[in-house]
Formats: sequence, C-alpha cells, structure tokens
Amino acid sequence: MDIKEIENERLKRKYEIVLPFQKIAELEKEKLEEVRSTAHIRGFRPGKVPMSLIKKRFGEAVRSNVLDDHSKSVLDEFLKSKDEKPVAGLNVALADREDENSDYVLTVDYECTPQIPDVDLSSIEIEQLVVDIDDDFIDQAVKEEMRQKPDYGSAPEGHAIQKGDSVALNYRAAPADEENLPEDEQSLLVVVDPDKVDEQSLFDAMKFDLVHPVLSRLVFDMYGISAHLIGMKVGDTTEIELDVPKAAIFSELSGKKARFNIEIRAIEMRLDYSSEEEFARMLEYDSAAAYRLQLMARLKHYYERLSKELLVGHLFWELNKKLDFNAPEAFIENEIDFQKRELGDAPPGDQESGMDESSSSEGDSDTSRAEADSSGETGEPETENEIRELAERRVKHFMFMEKLAKEHQISLRSQDFLDFVNNWAKSETDRSSILKKVENDAEFRQRVLNMAITDKTTNFVVELVNVETKKVPPEDLIKIYTETTDVNLSTGLRYELSSG
Repeated sequence: MDIKEIENERLKRKYEIVLPFQKIAELEKEKLEEVRSTAHIRGFRPGKVPMSLIKKRFGEAVRSNVLDDHSKSVLDEFLKSKDEKPVAGLNVALADREDENSDYVLTVDYECTPQIPDVDLSSIEIEQLVVDIDDDFIDQAVKEEMRQKPDYGSAPEGHAIQKGDSVALNYRAAPADEENLPEDEQSLLVVVDPDKVDEQSLFDAMKFDLVHPVLSRLVFDMYGISAHLIGMKVGDTTEIELDVPKAAIFSELSGKKARFNIEIRAIEMRLDYSSEEEFARMLEYDSAAAYRLQLMARLKHYYERLSKELLVGHLFWELNKKLDFNAPEAFIENEIDFQKRELGDAPPGDQESGMDESSSSEGDSDTSRAEADSSGETGEPETENEIRELAERRVKHFMFMEKLAKEHQISLRSQDFLDFVNNWAKSETDRSSILKKVENDAEFRQRVLNMAITDKTTNFVVELVNVETKKVPPEDLIKIYTETTDVNLSTGLRYELSSG
C-alpha cells in the first residue's frame, strides 16, 4: 500500500493513499465478467453479450462500485495498521486523475480518538462548603417569604393606588415621534412595587430561595409604568412618556422613547398577614409548625444543591489540571457553538440547553454555577479565547468521565433516574412536569438521561477524591456561588456514552 503522510499534528491526520490503476482495472474486469454472466439484453443469450456492450451499459456503475468497495477495504486495512480510531468518521476524497491510465489517489483526513490518561483521584483535594440551617435563619426566611408572597384583596370603591397594590390596566403605546396610537389595546398586570428590584434584592432573595417571586415583580412592570400610577383610581386614564429598555420583549418600542395611553381597569390592595399561622393557612398548611418543617426541608435541599454545584465545579477545575491530553477539535467546535448559544451570541441550533419555563434545574441561569480555582479564573467567558479554553476543558472533562463510566460499568437503573429527577426538581409540580416531558420528548429524555449518568459518575468520583468539609453562613455560600464561573456541567456526558 503506497501511503504518503500529509499532516500529523496533535490529533489531526491526513494521508494520500494510492490505488494502483492496474489493480482497479483487474477488479473492474472481474466484476464486468460477473455482470456479463447474468445480464439479460434483448438479442443475446446470458453470458453471450459482447463485452463492449456490457462496458457501455454498466462500465461506469461497475467502476464506481469497485472503487468504493476497494477503497473501504484499503481504508480498513490502513486504520488497523495505524492502530487509530477516528473520533468522528473519515473525510475521504478522490483526487483528479491526469489520464485514463493514471493511478487513483485517495485523500483521507480525520481526528484520532485521544488516549485518555488514568488519574490518581486520591491526589485531588477539593473543598465542600456546607450550611447549617438554624432557627434564627428560619425566622428570617419566614419573614422574607411573607413579604415576598403577599395576599391581595379587592380595593374599596374610590381607592387611590398606593405602593404595593396590584393593578390591572389597558394601554395603547407607540414611539413618541408617531402622532397616532394603535387602535388595539394591550393588557398589563402591574405590581406597584414597594421595593426596587436590584442586585442586592436579588441577592437577598437567593438566600431564601425566593428569586422567582422577585423576578415576577420585574416582569409585571416590564415597561417601568408603576411609578406613574400612584394616586390613580379605577376608570382613570393618563398619558405618559417613557424610555423603554432595549430588549426583544418590547419589539418595536425597544430602546425608544414611547407614548403610553393608560386606563386603570382594576385595583387589588396588598394584604399583609396578621400572623405566621395565617400565612401558613393561606399556603394550605395545617399549621405554622407544618409550614416551618416544609420550609426547613426546602431550604436544606436548596443549599445542598448549591453546595453540590460548587463541589462539582471545584472538582472540574482540579481534575482538569490532571487531564494532559489533546481534545478533538470537532468536539471543541461543538462546545463553542453550545456556549455561544448559552451566552446569546449565536442563533439557536440543536436544543441542548435550558429547561422550559415551567421547570427549574441545575442548568438554569440562577442555579448553574461552579467554583473556579484559586488562580483567578472567575467570571463568565467573554472573549473567543476564553470560550475556546472553557470548551476544551469541558470536552476533556466529559471524555474522562465517560471513560470512568465505561471502565467501572456505571449505568442507570430506573430508580437511579427517578432519584435524580426527585433531587433535581424543586417541587412535586416541577417533578411531574419533568417526567411528563421526559415521556413525550425523546430529545429531552436523552438529555435528562445524560445528566443523570453524569451525576452518578460524578458521585463515584467524589467518593475517591479528598473532600474537606467547611461550614459557612448561608449568605457566604450565596456570595461565593454568585461570584463563580458557570461551566455548564449539567448537560451531561454527550459523547457516545450509553446510559445503560
């Protein structure tokens, strides 16, 4: 076999393989004789058709088949001789020939599957931050949840809007430089917010797992209308000008000064609870004690999840220091595309990320962080080089974890999968939503399976590394969590790993 090496760098290989013209001609002749022996052509008995006619009718197809079959045989033999496994198939091309009697030349390029090294996991040291949820913290959590989840009641006739009221209104809006407003009215529910939603309020809400109620206040008043409603009554109308934030949700008003014509349709007054017992009954608990037990369990689960994510992130960075091998370029490019979609820098492709809005996961924006190492690798990747570096690290991490899963026969039982979903979901409603989507969406089901096997393999690794447990106050864990790098580890082992 005449082989010429064109490229041999990292995992990339490129060769030219010569298929002698004489060999192809012999195989072609044999194949034409087979065709001739069975060909049915009017005017000739089988086996008696002139070879010139056989060549004219079947020669091109026969040559193509012969080249295809012989090329596959040669390539199989070639790969065995190289003892290499292409990571994502071969790219094969047939070069142009100088004349009819020239040899055939195949150009073959591919990436090799890397040799993934063994790692002494016992040499890895990581830290696990844990939180004790005491009675004082539960007292704070109860007060915050009562504040974030008020009840509302119909306002008396003639009531003027105050801070904290929930207001239903209709509006018509257009850019301020347009003379006419549209005829069609839009509806909007506005909570006249007593507290500004800012970075500090979101941080405080995170401490008590109450981010969603805070964000919902932001959504209710997405145009910033509420500050202009104080003192208005049902049936009142007003016209105001606002600078609309630049965002896709505002469509043609995005980033412009807009004119709003507003009519108040209904007002509900904020009703603060007289006691913790009343609040618990509103949430359909039998008593304040039952509510407190559930809140304790919810916050314990919440902080355990954050602690686990930080632990997994720390493991990611420490393990990557040990993974000295070249990652396949094809996998790195796939990861770069994935990260850009996550960061909003590229149009959606295959949906690998993000639960639907009815679900919450360790991959959601407010709960998918991982701890960076002490070398200062913090913050979301912003440059192409940072994105590429993180993609390469992710690929190495997943390939190593896949190797461990196969070597130690780590697979999923039905109960393992259900346990993962139970730990992943934040509520029974969330769990039901996930399981329903798993049942009806094959792509989503595979994604959750990948996440579950990743989680099980990670748990296996954590048992073998040295973990130092450190107790920290809840606010310290949240602070560390919000400052760490999101490495998107929840997407799972996605490179040819069978989930068992």
